[in-house]
Amino acid sequence: MIFSRLVPGLRDSIRFRLRIRRPGTTEFSRQIDRKRNVLAALLSHALGLFNACQAGLVFGTDESCERFLPPAQWDRGVIDRLDGPGMAGTVYRIIGRAFIKQLNLSPIRLFERNALGELIPADGITAYALRHHKAFYDQGVKILLAEKAPGQLPDPSGGICAGNLFRVFTYDGQGFARLTDVRANVAIVDRFRAKNFMTAYIPDYGAVILNTVQGEDIVGPDGCFVYDAALTVRLDHLITAIEAASLVYLAKARGRAAMKLILRKETRLRQTAVRLVEKEAMLKEQEAHLLAVGGVSAAQLAMAPTAVYDGVFAFIDMAGSVSVSRKLPPRAYFFLLNLCHEIAAENARTFGCRVDNIIGDAVFFENLHLFDAGAAQGPEARLMRMTCLLAAILGNIRDLAHGRHPLDREQKARQLLRDHGLSLGFRAGMSLGNALVGPLGSCSRRIVTAIGEAVDQASRLESTGQINHIHVMAPVAGLLREAWVSKDTPVVFEFARRVLADRPGWKAQPDFSFFAFYRTWQGLDRKFVRKAQDPACYKEFSDTDTCLIPCFKEPGLAYACPGI
Repeated sequence: MIFSRLVPGLRDSIRFRLRIRRPGTTEFSRQIDRKRNVLAALLSHALGLFNACQAGLVFGTDESCERFLPPAQWDRGVIDRLDGPGMAGTVYRIIGRAFIKQLNLSPIRLFERNALGELIPADGITAYALRHHKAFYDQGVKILLAEKAPGQLPDPSGGICAGNLFRVFTYDGQGFARLTDVRANVAIVDRFRAKNFMTAYIPDYGAVILNTVQGEDIVGPDGCFVYDAALTVRLDHLITAIEAASLVYLAKARGRAAMKLILRKETRLRQTAVRLVEKEAMLKEQEAHLLAVGGVSAAQLAMAPTAVYDGVFAFIDMAGSVSVSRKLPPRAYFFLLNLCHEIAAENARTFGCRVDNIIGDAVFFENLHLFDAGAAQGPEARLMRMTCLLAAILGNIRDLAHGRHPLDREQKARQLLRDHGLSLGFRAGMSLGNALVGPLGSCSRRIVTAIGEAVDQASRLESTGQINHIHVMAPVAGLLREAWVSKDTPVVFEFARRVLADRPGWKAQPDFSFFAFYRTWQGLDRKFVRKAQDPACYKEFSDTDTCLIPCFKEPGLAYACPGI
């Protein structure tokens, strides 16, 4: 580290110390860019800030001893400059580096070879800081503080007899943490009668070292640090000064060293930017997926119950599920049901709708402005998205039953249905209207769900509907007939452009009727919506004016659209 026996008895014999006014941290940050020797100014500032007996700078390098090398190439630290208070500091600055080198204390080796010839980390607080440069800078400059462990006595020579008799703490601007895998360098500690010392990492340079820090407010009578507000303030000031000086120091790099440094920094920034973009895309995808499958955030769980007046709600349910569950083994039934629910969740993400809940073989969907990821849209846009969602789910389940869905490439579902003589069919119901939305449940299990008139209506419409159809009220069918797809409804617009990309004329249209798109997409007749022949009656729900929207064309079925 920094030495105290440069001239025997110098520290004890020289009582007079020059008192130099040292700038505050704010003033230092403003003046540092005007200093000719930036790091010397930083060393002097740190020396005065902590009233240390000795202070020094160590730059990281390899056998070439060049500066501005990438920290990953460092294998040693070379003493660059020594300083101290008063007249002692003058002696340190003049002959300190040469004397340290003669004592074989510089360079500080970061690695050494053991008896087997293996390269292992060398002892030393500064060596530890330089080896762990990445961890010491990724989240801000870190500082190591070392002090003699309580109860340990010095050996007769006046030094410390073993490297592990020093306790080491780290400070990262937030708080202190104990490090247990750091040993002090015995040779250096024995040479300098250190009561304590401090090492702070300087980015892309090396480290600053302070030996025997003093001050009643930050160091106790035993030489140990007092880990309270006063020490924290000074450490924060040192971190700020290091950050300012480091930037100015790097700006003074010239020639080949500057070119390599700039290239290294630019490469690191570009890689970081790419990682951040990838992380952002991943987080957005996860957010959309969680929204689709019914996942909720802490903010949603803490939300106040809210009334909505234009929410779109829908249910899908397996027709004849009791018969299917009786004929299939439990494992096979759950395998089939989970495939259907996976199809539902994936399509919900595609169309920006939310899976509110899964109730057995039924799935409850909603599309509300409360959960919109982008700009809020009107009820017609919500109805179009929900209609496309339900049609896509029922179409995918039909493909699953015929062995054509990518989730079941081995066609296990198709084989199960054939072996047990079963058919797989789902029906859907959709409504538009009022509901209350909020967290519901116990303290240990709570969901964010919707309840109300429109939710009950969607459930009853599903129960009275037909397989592979969407059962809706006549006013909802009327809204869909008048709805138009354009760039103002981006989800449906982009979906329509994609599925009709091979159809002549569709790609060039700036807007088009939703029913015209839907009819072309599913290959339906011109008048494909038909009024339900029987009144819809289920429990307390009853209505004679409902419509059925087919989700794909079925052979031998004629469609009419009276009254729409």
